[in-house]
Amino acid sequence: MKLRQRKKILKRSGYKLHQEMTLTSLELKVCDREVESKFTSALHYFNKKEFDEGTIYKGSYIERLTNLYKDTVTIENITGVKRLVD
Repeated sequence: MKLRQRKKILKRSGYKLHQEMTLTSLELKVCDREVESKFTSALHYFNKKEFDEGTIYKGSYIERLTNLYKDTVTIENITGVKRLVD
């Protein structure tokens, strides 16, 4: 799939998710792939940073990992569409 098509689908998905509408199967597939890609990348950099600092698996590692997940897998981060204030 071309980059332009993927961005267009993600933008449409972002608007639908903010309006709490259901996504089509293609939109779900593209969003799932984007979530997996972004989270895997973020997890790699997180573990590398933790290892370099010597804090990997020390106190509150799970809490930091949970915060990483929450920050990475947001509608705004995945689709690039911000919520409109009504």
